[in-house]
This record gives sequence, C-alpha cells and structure tokens, in this order.
Amino acid sequence: MQTTICAPNAPVAAGHSAFSHLAILMAGVVLQVASSSSWAADPTPTTGYTFLAYHSGATSVPATDCRLESLQPWNGRIHSSFSATEDGPAFLAAFDPQSNTFGPAWQAGTKYVDRLKPIGGKLYASSGRNIGPVAGNLFVADAAGTWSTIMFEPKALHIYEVTALGTDIFAFGSGPEGSMPTGVAYRSTDGGATYTISYEHATDPYLSAQEQRNWPQWLTRCYLGGVLNGKLYTQEIQYVPAPVGSEYVEAPYDIYMLPTASARVFDPAVGSWKPAPRMFPASITRARGYAQANFLGKLVYQTAGPYSAAEFLNNDLFTYDGAQATLVTMPSKIKNFIVDGSYLYALGSDSVVRRTADLQNWTVMGTAPAISRSLTVMNGRIYIGGGDAGIYVLGNGQQPPSNQSPVARATPQTFSGTAPATVSFSGAGSTDADGTIASYAWVFGDGTTGSGRTINHTYTNANTYTTTLTVTDNLGAMNAVSMTITVTAPAPGNQAPVARVTASTTTGTAPMAVSFDGSGSTDADGTIASYAWDFGDGTYGSGVSASHTYTAAGTYTARLTVTDNAGATNMKPQMITVTAPPPSASGPMAAWNFDENSGSTAADATGNGHTGTLLSGAAWAAGKTGAAVSFDGANGQVSVPDFDPPTDVTLEAWIYPAQSSGVDRIIINKDNSEYDFRIDERGNLFGQVGNVGLTATAFDVGSAANANRWYHIAYTFNAATDTAKLYRDGVEVASGTNTASISNQATELRIGRHSQFDFGTFAGRIDQVRIFARALSASEVQTDATVQPPQPTGLIARWRLDEGSGTVAADASGNNRTGTLGSGAAWAAGKAGTAASFNGSNGQISVPDFNPPTDLTLEAWIYPGQASGMDRIIINKHNSEYDLRIDTNGNLAGQVGNISLVATGFDFGSAANADRWYHVAYTFDASTKTAKLYRDAVEVASGTNTASISNQATELRIGRHSQFDFGSFLGRIDDVRIYDRALAGSEVSSDSQNPAAGSTVATQVVADAASQASGSPSRGCGLGTGVAMILLALGLASAHRGGHRDRRPQARS
Repeated sequence: MQTTICAPNAPVAAGHSAFSHLAILMAGVVLQVASSSSWAADPTPTTGYTFLAYHSGATSVPATDCRLESLQPWNGRIHSSFSATEDGPAFLAAFDPQSNTFGPAWQAGTKYVDRLKPIGGKLYASSGRNIGPVAGNLFVADAAGTWSTIMFEPKALHIYEVTALGTDIFAFGSGPEGSMPTGVAYRSTDGGATYTISYEHATDPYLSAQEQRNWPQWLTRCYLGGVLNGKLYTQEIQYVPAPVGSEYVEAPYDIYMLPTASARVFDPAVGSWKPAPRMFPASITRARGYAQANFLGKLVYQTAGPYSAAEFLNNDLFTYDGAQATLVTMPSKIKNFIVDGSYLYALGSDSVVRRTADLQNWTVMGTAPAISRSLTVMNGRIYIGGGDAGIYVLGNGQQPPSNQSPVARATPQTFSGTAPATVSFSGAGSTDADGTIASYAWVFGDGTTGSGRTINHTYTNANTYTTTLTVTDNLGAMNAVSMTITVTAPAPGNQAPVARVTASTTTGTAPMAVSFDGSGSTDADGTIASYAWDFGDGTYGSGVSASHTYTAAGTYTARLTVTDNAGATNMKPQMITVTAPPPSASGPMAAWNFDENSGSTAADATGNGHTGTLLSGAAWAAGKTGAAVSFDGANGQVSVPDFDPPTDVTLEAWIYPAQSSGVDRIIINKDNSEYDFRIDERGNLFGQVGNVGLTATAFDVGSAANANRWYHIAYTFNAATDTAKLYRDGVEVASGTNTASISNQATELRIGRHSQFDFGTFAGRIDQVRIFARALSASEVQTDATVQPPQPTGLIARWRLDEGSGTVAADASGNNRTGTLGSGAAWAAGKAGTAASFNGSNGQISVPDFNPPTDLTLEAWIYPGQASGMDRIIINKHNSEYDLRIDTNGNLAGQVGNISLVATGFDFGSAANADRWYHVAYTFDASTKTAKLYRDAVEVASGTNTASISNQATELRIGRHSQFDFGSFLGRIDDVRIYDRALAGSEVSSDSQNPAAGSTVATQVVADAASQASGSPSRGCGLGTGVAMILLALGLASAHRGGHRDRRPQARS
C-alpha cells in the first residue's frame, strides 16, 4: 500500500470519504457570539484571493485527502483542525493573522474534529470519533492556548455539537457504541469537568410508534444543538438498517437519513426534554443538520443528504424559530456559512462569498479558490480554508492593522502605611488608543487578586508588596504596570488606630455641602494624634471634623487617615455621590412642550393641569426639538383656562417667526395688565406687566435677514427690585424699571394670540413655552437657551444613544455608567437623533454593575421589528434585580425580584404594530408594593409586587439578557432612562414628550445654511446668529409707561 504525505502542493484526492464530507460541512461554521469582541470593522467587497499558509499538522501526516477543517477566531488567532485521512488523527493549531503563520500542531485523540466553539473563556473542540491513548470526547484550550482532553463516554461514536445554556454545557452526538448507536445529549453542570446523559433516544418516552419500531434496528444521531429564547433544541436523524455486527458499516446508511417526527426542546425552568416542532420542513426526507448559529432571532444551520461529493458541496440553509423550519432562498447552494455580528456570510457552491443582513438581499464579497471548503471573518477580513490544507484570504493579502496594546496606569504609584493598611487602587487612567479596555485584573502581591477599574485592598501584614494591574483591551491585547506598597508593622506593643467616618449626607445635588466627623475613630493602646482628610476632588482638610462643599457632579471617595501617638495609621473611605442640579433652582409653574404632534390638546409638562387647546389656525409642525405649534398669522391660537398670576414672572419660549412687518405678533398674553410677550409692529421684542412695557429695539425679527430661524426669548420681572429684562438667545438685550404690579384679570391665557382682543396672531412656530413664578437669573436664562428642560429628580442613569459612531454609549445622568456596544448592535436613526439598532441575534449594550435602587422606573423608546415566539429584552440586570422586555407573546412585561407584570392584548411584534416608535415604561414602588406598565404614556397594566429588588452584582444590558445569552432585541432602542423612584403617570407622560434630542445644534447649523440659501424654513439655529450678535451690540432699549397700544386691525382700501 502506498502512503502519501499531504505536502503544500499535494493534490486533493478525487474521492470523498465519510470523514471528508463532514470536514467540508463543519469547516469554519461556528457561532461567534462568544468572540464577537475581537471583531474589528466589517469586511468590504474585494477581488481575488491570496494564499497565506498551510496547516502545521499537514506536513508530516500520511494522508489520502488533505483537508483544513474548522476555522474559529479566538483570542487574536484563527484556530483550526486538520486530519489527513478518515482514520485520523486530528491536529489542532492556531494561525496568527499578523505573521501569516501557524503555531505548533497539537495531536488530539480523535479521528477528526466536528466543531470548534468558544464557551466561558475556553475553546472547545468536539471529537469526531475518539481514538488512541489520549482519546477524548472534547478537547479544551485555556486562554493561553494550551489544550487538554475530556473523556466522559469511552464508547461515544461522535460529538457533533457543543453548546452552552446558561452556565451548563451540552454535547450532542451519538453513542454509546454497541450493536446500534443512539442519539444522545450529554450535560455538564460543573463548568465542563464532568458530564452525564441528559437525553437519549433509547429512553425517550415521546417517540412515535414507528420510531419505536425502527429502533434499535435503525441507528440515530443528534447533529444539532442550539439555544433559542433561553431553551435548547435538538433534532435526531434516523439511519436505515445495517448488517448486524459490533461495528456499523457506512455504505447502507448512505440511502436514507430521515429526521424524526418531532424535535426535542429542553427548558431549564422545567428541567426535562419535551417534543418540539420538527427542525426541518416536512418536504425534507434526507437531512443531517450542522453548525447551528443564531441570526435574526432564529437558529440557522445547513444540511446535506447522503454521503457524496455533490451533496456536501451543495448544501441548503434553514432557519428555525421554535415553531417551524424554513428553507432559505439563496443565490446558490453553499459549502459553508458563518455568522459574524450583523451579517451572515455564505461560501457558495460556486466558490463565491456572499453576505446578507436579512437573508433576502445578498452582497458579493469576493470569489474564493475552487478548492475552498470553509470560511471565517476576523479583523475585517474574510479567511478561506482550502481542500489543500491551506488558508487563504480574500483580497491582496495585506496585513490588517495591528492592534495597539493598551497602556496600564494605576494609582497610587507608591504607598507607605502601617498594618493593617487599606489602599484604594484605581486604574481609571489606563487608555487604549484604538479600542476599549475590557478588563482590569489586580494582583496584590500578598497572594490575593481582584478585578475592576477601582478597588480597595487591605494588607494585614508588614511587608513590601509589588501590586500589578493588567489591563486587557477589546481585542485581547494586554499591558501591565506595577506599584510598590510598603506596609510597616506597628511600633512594638502599639496597635494601629481604627478610623471611623460619618457624613451628614452621602448623596445630593451640586453644590452639596457635607460635614464629615471622625470622632468615632479609636486607638486601643494610645491616642489619635492627627486626622487627615482627602475629599476625593483634589482638596484636603484636617481635624476631628471637617466640612466640604462639592461643586461638580460626580462620584467621589473621601478618605480619613488617622495617625496615633506612636505613628501607626489607618484609613477609612466614604463614597459621596453628587448629581448635577437642574437648570433652574425651582421649576416652572406652567410648561407646554408641544410634542404631542396630533390631536388638539397641549399638555402642561409641570403636572399642574394647565392644559392648552389648539384652535383653528394652529397646527402641529417640526419644533426646536420634537414638535411645535405653527400659527397661521390670522386666527391661530392655543387657549389655556385662567389661573392666578404670580408676583414675579419669567416668560420663555422658542420662536420661529415668519417674515412680516407692520403687525403685532403675540407669543404669550394674559391681558396686558397681567403679562404680555410679543413681537411688536416694528419687529422688536416686547414684554410687559401691569401695562408697563419694555422694548428691545434695533433688531427686526420679521425682516428677511432675521426671519425663518429659531430664537430663544425670555422676559423677566422682579417686583422687589422693580426691574424688567428681555433676552434673546440667552443674551440680555434690554433692561428697565417697572414699578407696576401684576394684576389678576381672571382671563384665559393664550399662546399665539391676544387674550382680550382677537388680533395679533403669531405667524410662524412656537415651541417649549415656560412660565416661572420668579425672575430667572441671566445664567438660568442662558442655560435654558442652550439645554433641554430638566429631567425629574432621581435619574440614576440615562443613555441618549446619540453618539452615532464608535462603541461608547455615554451616561447623560452624570453618574458615569458608560455602556459599550457589542457585536450585533449598531447605530441607526432614532426617535430623536440616533438610536441603537439590535439584530435579534447577539446585539447588546453592556454597562458595568452598579447598585440597584429600592424603588424603580425603567423607560425607553423602542422600534420593534416584526417577530413572534421570542423574548426581546429592552433592559435587563438579572431578573432578581429588574427587567423590561417584550415577551414571547409580543406583550410588554416588567419585573423586579422575579415577579412579573404583563400587559396583555397588544402584540408589539405583529405586522400591524411592528416597525413604529413606542414609549414604554415600568415603575415599581416598594412602599406601596405596586408595579405599573405604560405604553405611550398610558397605563396599560398595574399589579401588586411584594418582592424587593436584590443586588445580584451583575452587569446591566440593553437589548439582551444579562445572565443568559438570549433574548436579543430585534429593532431599535433610544433614550433609555433609569430612576431610583416610581415616576407618576404625569412624569412618564412628560418624558414621553421629550426624547433625547441628539446633537441638534451641529446638524441644524448645516441644515439652516441650506435653508437660508434657498429661502425655505429649517429647524435649529440659523446662520443669522452672527449677524444678530453684531446688531445686539448696536441695539437700543427703551421702557415706557402706558404699555403697548392694543387696537383692532383697521380695514385698508
């Protein structure tokens, strides 16, 4: 018998063994969710391909058919397997895409490998059929790439798939080997150390009568094992009878491979396997099923019929949603496929690589060599595994940009103290120039370790320690920095003191004054000689007690260090959380955001019930943010019932005046003796109380140069100082004395028209009208002219999702709860600005753990895609903390403490309701034990919840479950908010009318430049701002007694 070596240029054998067909199918088709963070940019279409290297196991192995099997990116390398013949052995090696070389090959105790998959920080390789002295069912590589063997069933014939469900690991295949193998699923509940049989065909109580008669004459195998919506699915395949013997013969099985009548599903909540709809259409009578992945909220996998070259190079692709299987219509049959982020890549039987985001539209990415068998994606490049044991890349083969290692920085760089010494370490200064830092690992030098960006550690014994921080970036590169910690023993016979701190308050709004007290500190064998305070914001103090005012929002660690009379020290930290103040010290008495955009009602956002009604001539239009009211200049108005006037007043609004002259244009009016705000007939800004007016002259808002752009305007009156002021775009443009007072005329208030005489209708748009019962300061007016109205108190996290690029989702609450977009999440158009789009497969935004509140409100804008039968997570931080989702029936559901509230009767995923924006909210009040759900500010469910929110110390995720990798949202999510209290219905309504506005100023300046050039109206700040500021410098202000002369318009001939 002649033996050949699979040399680099050795031809591929024309024939195909059973092994080689499996190699073709299984090559590179892997679920890549576990390694998604190592992906850089998406690949772009290219031409040609470039040979890179041959598998290191292919140079010295006798072979009749060379085959480069599974390709799996993991920890910066592409791991692959190679077997020279059906009889093995298999070799595992890692390919370095930077040097284009394979590392040393490791011989596995199997004939061939059916699957490579990352699970829980390790890489698993499944055994095609165990052989040799180091035989195994699974082979596991640690983070360093060192392989080890796991044997849990010596007689198992095959392991085709390995899958994680929560923390459990399942392996699917056939065995144990005997007179007739049977389909089986093995389960490990201890992280992969030991396995037991979870499912076995021989003991399945749900087999059909025919299937019971067929077995044991027919062997069965479990090829698939996939997780969908928190449940595990598999499908057995039956083979026709074979000659009796201890070893089955391949040939008779080439005829029929019949899927069983139904699939099997494992629900962890139930703990057992039950029947499920078949994972192949009824028309499919020959199938296997390989390489399941998750895509668009469904399982996706390929299949082939009998063993033949034509069948295995011409595969079909199927999807499964838990209810039915569907054949995917494709440009060609396929050899192989892979899911990477938002895309599915397919290697066609014509060797053309195509990509799709929706399984309907396909983009050609390039053409692979004819001998291609497998593909994968890494660092924006498409790699191909060949039938010649070679690895190729589409395109010219230029090296991808090298990942720059992060830079580790830690404080303190040195430390000296007396045991026991508590040291506060921080790695916050660490950076990564081309990515993000994924983890912080601390080795304290005393045999203990820790993790986290910041951490406290206590050294109990005197010694000199080297503490090391190692940071790892999102592509696996690492960098370390070390610090010297010197801990001395207390003076002989001297015990260290114990520092104790109390603070008058630990949370509040800036500026926040805190009184610290260290009088509770003690020293068992002496006296405390000194108290040193570090307030955590770069300032310091001393003494038994100290007071400090925090002027900026942030989370600070204040520290008290006490030193006793013998020199021993001890430190006690105290966390202080300061939130930003609202723009105004006290809120408005009436506010109309005008964001309803339909109907005739304009709600009062303050909750004081001053509801307005749009009358004829007033209509909805685009606003400064959201919507506004447009007035026709003839009879348009918003009418508000009478309410008592204040003593002092501020009137504010955003206005977009049309071009006009010679007419008064009312903005706000409640009789001239109460208060009035308008543009007068000369185009000047004018305000009055008690019939005494103030005019800002020399700027005609209605002129061609100044009209058709947004202005923020304000009028203030202070009765105590007899002072009135006018502002335009946050700048004071007039000031004068007014000795009058605001009288109560018991008349309605009108926006856009005079309240007493039917004239002066505004021409243009008005947005965000505010009335305050005090005279705002200049800085407060300037703040209102540049920022949105303040949010209700208690906001502990808010992600506006308006970045529009990169992977960082900033926390707008000021609490630094920054989110990171993972693979499967992308930027898209939002309710306002941009939003995050989730692919329904593995998309998520991850936020590091933070302590949960006692009471809670969860809010978001969602744009759900059409789907059914799957959970779609909106916000999750462990079900025992809090969760908001669309459940499998399409209903809105919220929970805390594992007790759910469901709003039935409205299916978000139906064709009628999907693909539109909704504002959703869930509130929980622990004191009243009440939970509520809202859709578009309307309460849709309420119930009792006697549980409490527990602290599970897990990360928060937007768009996916934080504990189990399932429930990815399909669609878009915008403006996510979390409050530490249960908002009232009116507050939920207010939030629903004020979505995150995004970077409107930057985008609208460009839009206004175009609109002013064409003479058409546009939202936002116009180019006239510069001209306006010049004119302000030349403006004149006048105050006059008698107010504005109101008159009915006269007919003109």
